[in-house]
Amino acid sequence: MQEDFDAGFASVSQWARMYRSCGLQVVPAKSPAEVKRGEGFKRPAIPWREHEKQLINDELFEQWYGAGGEFINRQNMGVITGSCSGNLLVIDLDTHKHPEANVWWEGIHADHHGGVFLETATQTTGGGGKQYFFRAPAGVRLPTTKTPIGVDFRGEGGFAMLPPSKHDSGGYYHWDDGFEPCDVGIETAPDWLLEEVRALADKYGTGGEGSTGAKEKTPTPERATDAFGNIVDGREDYMHRMVFAAVVNAYRDCPILPDPGEQQRLMRECFKLFELRVKSRIHEPGTPNHILLEREGRGLTLFAQKWREAIAQWDEKIARAASDPPQKKAEAPLSGNPGENPSPFDAGFSGNAITVADPEADVYQLLSIRDIMNMPDPVYLVDDLIMERALGFLFAAPGLGKTFVAKSLALSIATGRPDWWGRKISRKGPVLYISCEGVNDMKFRIEAWSTRNKTPVTEGDISFSLLKDSVNFMDAECVMKLLRTMRGGYGDEPPALVVVDTVSRTLPGADENLQKDMTLYIKTCQAIQEAFDCAVMGVHHTARAGASMRGSTVFDGAADFLISIEIDEETGERFLVARKIKSARDGWREAFVLTEVAVGIGKTSLVAERTVDRAQPAGEGFGGQQETGGQIVDGKKWPAKDVCKAILRDLQKAWDEGRPWSNNKQTREDGRYAPWLIKDRFAVDVDVGESMIRRWLSNDVIVTAVRDSSTKLKGLKVLNGL
Repeated sequence: MQEDFDAGFASVSQWARMYRSCGLQVVPAKSPAEVKRGEGFKRPAIPWREHEKQLINDELFEQWYGAGGEFINRQNMGVITGSCSGNLLVIDLDTHKHPEANVWWEGIHADHHGGVFLETATQTTGGGGKQYFFRAPAGVRLPTTKTPIGVDFRGEGGFAMLPPSKHDSGGYYHWDDGFEPCDVGIETAPDWLLEEVRALADKYGTGGEGSTGAKEKTPTPERATDAFGNIVDGREDYMHRMVFAAVVNAYRDCPILPDPGEQQRLMRECFKLFELRVKSRIHEPGTPNHILLEREGRGLTLFAQKWREAIAQWDEKIARAASDPPQKKAEAPLSGNPGENPSPFDAGFSGNAITVADPEADVYQLLSIRDIMNMPDPVYLVDDLIMERALGFLFAAPGLGKTFVAKSLALSIATGRPDWWGRKISRKGPVLYISCEGVNDMKFRIEAWSTRNKTPVTEGDISFSLLKDSVNFMDAECVMKLLRTMRGGYGDEPPALVVVDTVSRTLPGADENLQKDMTLYIKTCQAIQEAFDCAVMGVHHTARAGASMRGSTVFDGAADFLISIEIDEETGERFLVARKIKSARDGWREAFVLTEVAVGIGKTSLVAERTVDRAQPAGEGFGGQQETGGQIVDGKKWPAKDVCKAILRDLQKAWDEGRPWSNNKQTREDGRYAPWLIKDRFAVDVDVGESMIRRWLSNDVIVTAVRDSSTKLKGLKVLNGL
């Protein structure tokens, strides 16, 4: 920027020279007063296609902006993007009208740049949007593209307005403080940004003004409306009728053709009503309905076309229809069958246009006490724990067995068992288990569960199915692929439960603590629920500090149930804890163990099961006998909790005194074998003592470590102290 340049006092000529010094192809632009309303003023005031390839010479620039130049009194100016301006790329975010534009911009920076925005020349448009200026690397040519989410790209052959131009709203374009081209420069776009630009441009097409890309075809559903009464079939016919009715209403209000601005206002209001009643068939959580409709060719572009067709018949068909007395001030019929709703543009149309609904008549339903009492009872998947179509989370610190608990629940539902851990399974059905970790030993875990529960699993049966590929719940294309996979895989019997193990593996690059990201994650889960009328359970981790679930409180608020796993550090007992159950009593704790089961020759796997003796009625054993009779673990009756604590204290004392107990049977000769010591001191059978040591080791209550580095003496010590 020139040393004497001051934005507050600069002349048009000085602004133009400043831009030229930055290598930008600055050209004069039209003012709002020079164009007809609705045409758009953001265009050069000269023939400009001849100047797209290279920077104009000094002679021509002086003719425009030199002393006595042709355009020195024209305030509005702009830049031709692309090769003539040093491969300039302008990213235009219409954030004041499209919040999803800002979501896209923040999202790509979170994914690729640690959430920190790139620093480059940035201006605020006269309409309130943002424009970021970059240079593409040499040889890279980027298209000029408009998208329906408010993100536009000005690449080769594009045009953008520049300060000090005036907007038709009365506002002015201005550079953001500290982000003028001279202060921060025009940065070269990194590769990841170019890839994101191309991806969005490819998704929506690369046309010019108004282009939204190719239509996305969607299958015709079996029914005309979804579960919420939104129209999903016969939408174009409904659009015909709504547009025609609205234009007839306008004629009845005043037979004089509205000016273009008023027509635009009426059309927008009518489209809002249309969008409320019509739903896209594309499942893409987080994307607004009007954008999805546009991609199907059922959005604003088609709506505007039909509006223009109706307006063109103002003095003919519209006038005739308006002359007939209106039958009813209500909506068009919604039979859902296009054949039953003939288009009002057909030659045989009677002229009795049915008008657009009065917004005041579109109200919510109020339920009386009788209505409430007649509502169906809640239906459980697992009684008093998981309702049908519920969303919830099972969470715990690493190593506590949450995956084994989740698999026990999933396999019980999938194989049609009557209950899970004493709770009745009210709805049986297929289960989809999404997991990209622990896949190789899945067969051993299933076999161990089947053996322990005496429940056969049938090879080739899809009642329990594993999805081992990575699925990104934050990416719309991945989610749509998942939904297609489920539709094709389950046929007429949709899954009753979808388990996501773990949550963190399905949100790569997202911030678990960011409300915006986790809201999108929850929407994906809800899309699965809605599509298949199933429950969804995420398996998640605890936070670093405390026992709460990791991540945003969005998880807690959206969940219908929250189940955690806790461990008694002294005894190694594990508990399933009901933190939140919306529809039933919560706050309970239930003990369980991980039982080792042999599977094949020389292999074992663990199975999660309640701490209740299988030969005893419920309530005996650990439930009320733990202080006097002990608990049943691995089919063996342990001593009472106070005895267990005393054993651990003696074990730690032996470590401190330099003669640690051991679980190695070779140490029986020197008197350090732990099960024998437990038997001698506490009158506990050796096989029970072996079970206790084995369980405490697997639960990280105790650990084998080197006590004396000089003699290599090893033994047992309590891991976290008592």
